[in-house]
Amino acid sequence: MSILLGAQTHFSQGWNPSLLDTAEVLGAGAIRDSVPWGAVEKLAGKYDFSVPQAAWLDRALDQELHVTLTFANANVLYDKGYTVYSDAGREAFAKFVVETLKRYPGVGAIEIGNEYNSNSFVTGPVAASSAANRDDYYAKLVSAVDRALTQAGIDVELVGGATHSIPVDYFADLKALGTIDLLDAISIHPYTTPPEQFADQIAILRGVVGNMVDLRVTEFGSDFASLDDAPAYLAKMLSVMGDAGIESASWYALARQAYFPNMELWNTAAGTATPAGEAFRLFDDILSDADRIERVAPDDFTYFYTFGDHAAVLWGQTGSVTLAPGITAYDLAGRPISGFDGRISADKPIILKSEGEMTAASVQFHHGALVADSFDQFDVTNTDGSGVGFEGPWSYFALSGNGQMTALQTMGGGLKGGELWTPYLGSQWLRPLEVNATHVTPVDFSGGTDAASRYAIVERYMSQSTGSFTIEGTYDVGDQTRDGIYLTVTVNDQKILQQHVYDPAQGNSFSFQLNHVGLAVGDRVEFVVSSGANAAGDITSRHIQIFAETVGAADWSGAKAGIRLDVAQASVVVDGNRMETTATDAIGSSFNDVMSGDASANRFDGGAGDDRLFGLDGDDLLQGGSGADRLDGGSGADRMTGGLGDDTYYVDDARDQVIETDPGGGIDTVRSEVDFVLGANIERLYLVGEGNIGGTGNRLANILYGNEGDNVLSGGGGADKLYGGGGSDIFLFDVREAAASADTIMDFQLGVDRIAVDRDAFAGVTGLAYGSRATSGDMTLFYDPSAGTLYFDTDGNGMGEAVALASLRGEIMIEAADVLFV
Repeated sequence: MSILLGAQTHFSQGWNPSLLDTAEVLGAGAIRDSVPWGAVEKLAGKYDFSVPQAAWLDRALDQELHVTLTFANANVLYDKGYTVYSDAGREAFAKFVVETLKRYPGVGAIEIGNEYNSNSFVTGPVAASSAANRDDYYAKLVSAVDRALTQAGIDVELVGGATHSIPVDYFADLKALGTIDLLDAISIHPYTTPPEQFADQIAILRGVVGNMVDLRVTEFGSDFASLDDAPAYLAKMLSVMGDAGIESASWYALARQAYFPNMELWNTAAGTATPAGEAFRLFDDILSDADRIERVAPDDFTYFYTFGDHAAVLWGQTGSVTLAPGITAYDLAGRPISGFDGRISADKPIILKSEGEMTAASVQFHHGALVADSFDQFDVTNTDGSGVGFEGPWSYFALSGNGQMTALQTMGGGLKGGELWTPYLGSQWLRPLEVNATHVTPVDFSGGTDAASRYAIVERYMSQSTGSFTIEGTYDVGDQTRDGIYLTVTVNDQKILQQHVYDPAQGNSFSFQLNHVGLAVGDRVEFVVSSGANAAGDITSRHIQIFAETVGAADWSGAKAGIRLDVAQASVVVDGNRMETTATDAIGSSFNDVMSGDASANRFDGGAGDDRLFGLDGDDLLQGGSGADRLDGGSGADRMTGGLGDDTYYVDDARDQVIETDPGGGIDTVRSEVDFVLGANIERLYLVGEGNIGGTGNRLANILYGNEGDNVLSGGGGADKLYGGGGSDIFLFDVREAAASADTIMDFQLGVDRIAVDRDAFAGVTGLAYGSRATSGDMTLFYDPSAGTLYFDTDGNGMGEAVALASLRGEIMIEAADVLFV
């Protein structure tokens, strides 16, 4: 087996040991759990393993599960109950480890501590120590355990680290202290690492710890919005971990955790596997026949991992594939994908299975128009101060206020307060300046008084080809910013865009699309982010993409009336004259054009006028320009941009993109047959068809319409109007807002529709009360029937003001059964 797949369990915290049978049902041959020190040793030197918290372990070993025991290092008998920090405390801890292994000799591995590098699981002097000194305490703890095991003659796999994230500098210090040499393996919890960035970060870690020690991932998972989101992450992480040489990995967790919903493999109430559990079981079966996992990379944007000789996992940004005979595509539940059309998605990996040997030749890749991507091509591996160490087309610099440019370098992360324990690009002297795959953070050390102390971030892309390109980007500044950031885009130092990104009412977000940008090989495109007068809170998420434009698009921009183009019929009407054409891409007139495509990836630019653009099949690019345009990509993963005017978009594929870059671009509408989330600057959403689909608004005051199915509608920010339509609809509230932004439910049907309140967004809600104000401390959610308004009050009848969540048109009398908590 290429990687041992296991699960985190919490039998030591009271889980029913019968769940051990569930682990076997799901194919989890390994589990990770603990035996609490404080429960077993309540009198110094006396160990009672008959306590309920340890009852599960004999059963697990009898079932021949590979058990990794994690040892937490605190007991009220030693060092005042803090994480042990004295020699005596460490010796007592080591003795407990030895006594546990004497009682349970079948344990496969022991792990010393849990996320010792973070503050979540350490206390006292260890927690109070600087991040740079935390590893000194840990090194002494591991040494104490190693000595005790040697003296007792116990041979067991000793695993160290169990770190939150991938803290390279932390492990570098442990290496220097000799701790790594005592360990059989080191373990990490890569919660802050996107799957696509995992391989680069592990390569950096390997450069520090060497290749002789095994790497294990003893926790992995994420904070998922729903159970359905988990399988994609599991598939991606398992692929990248296997390729990176990770020996074993434990999913967090086997059953539901109160603080981490939607991560569980098993629904204990229903007695069935969750979507993640189904995927886990499927991959366990695939791994049983896979002696290796390897990435075959046709380009930077496609992720294709072979699992042995007969299976593979595939996802990617754009493009499509043709499968050789004998290869079948499956979803992550193991179901064959009926009528698979070859299109791939970055969000939904697929599984390929082959009757014969799976090779690179088994899949033919058809590349899309994407030529550059700031996420997929992010390069964190520069160790050269001159900047020549960057490996790809992107490089990264700090630009001082007096014009000095300095290449950023790989930083290990976590040695200074506030840093994630994850590699990033920065400078030893410019913290907290940071660049990673998803965010940039400029700095100003003078509080806005000295330009020379202000450092902008420069992301430079070197063009790899010559042609005409479309550059797209989205920048979202954190809510804590004081005055936003300034974005400048240049080509060979010539400015093509400058924008102050600061609009708290709209979420401090800015998107742009620059069309017909001419580039030659070696041209420099630079994206510069600088702070305003105050850099506080300026952490900014960003995503940049560059697309090649089709050469030779037919240009009818000079027509004296709207054109009528039908690519499938090879026909066009220009100025009243019908003629034949071979064009598959076109630029329309300044009037009302109608353009219809074919099965290829068409590119239509409507220009001015009220245009109607139809892509039909293929992954189309439709640009409406100014005017009230209608854009319908048809089947395929289409990108549609309306521009100025009241535009209408038709969406029938979850991979379709609808882009509105101008906040003043009119009242725009999306009509969707699939689940859809409104992007920035789009006002209205209609769910069409009869499917049970969902719709989500943005920060604007949206209008959302359901269809005849059972819909889930969430307004997002803003004072939204929600129409459920037919079916049993759920109106979801998962964003806390000001009272002025209360939504209105226009057609709530008693006994049919329901209101859902997100417990994470509205902490403390336990049930529904009635009244015009809170009358007790636990009355946090209440409904005023006379006003038809639902309120949330974070402190009940405390000093805080109640906030209106929603008004129900018609002053309906809802009951407790009409409200659910998720």
